[in-house]
Amino acid sequence: MFNVRKPQDDKSTSPENTPLNSHIDKIAQTLDICVKIAEESSKNQPNIFESKIEPKVTIKDYLLRIATYTTINSVSLDHLLTAMLIYVDRFIVRQKYTMNNCNLHRLLLSAFVCAMKFYSDDTFKNVYMAMLGGVDNAEMNELEVTFLYGIEFDLMISEEMFKKINEQLKNVTFPPPVILREDGPCEAKPKFGPV
Repeated sequence: MFNVRKPQDDKSTSPENTPLNSHIDKIAQTLDICVKIAEESSKNQPNIFESKIEPKVTIKDYLLRIATYTTINSVSLDHLLTAMLIYVDRFIVRQKYTMNNCNLHRLLLSAFVCAMKFYSDDTFKNVYMAMLGGVDNAEMNELEVTFLYGIEFDLMISEEMFKKINEQLKNVTFPPPVILREDGPCEAKPKFGPV
């Protein structure tokens, strides 16, 4: 499924060289927690984003893969990843959609493609992004169009929103804090509102 070769000379974003608390770590940690919370609620109707089987690649590894193979010079990767996160949130809120481990990878891929095309002058073709994301080209095209309709083509993000989300990401801790209660310890759950 993932058969793109890793560039030999670029070791800056490989998993073993990624510094703890990096932007990708914080986004992956946030999404993992949100998926755990969301999976306890409702289920989605079958759609293009729902995979039949749960992908074996973790969210962090999936984001690292995208970061490694999409070097874009006109905009920072952190900017694109933050936009991707905001777009996913817009989709979930506007479509009353539930994130889970079977749809999050496709949502992230679709949101990243939209962010890349909106914020960058030098983008990759959908056929390349499809190969990178583990889907075929026709499916990548459908994911992108469906996602754009799902967020009502609302791709503009204010500078204040970028700052707000990046501040929230700075406060993500590793591992999530544990709250001690009388009935035993429990994992603290972040409070993220709609974007």
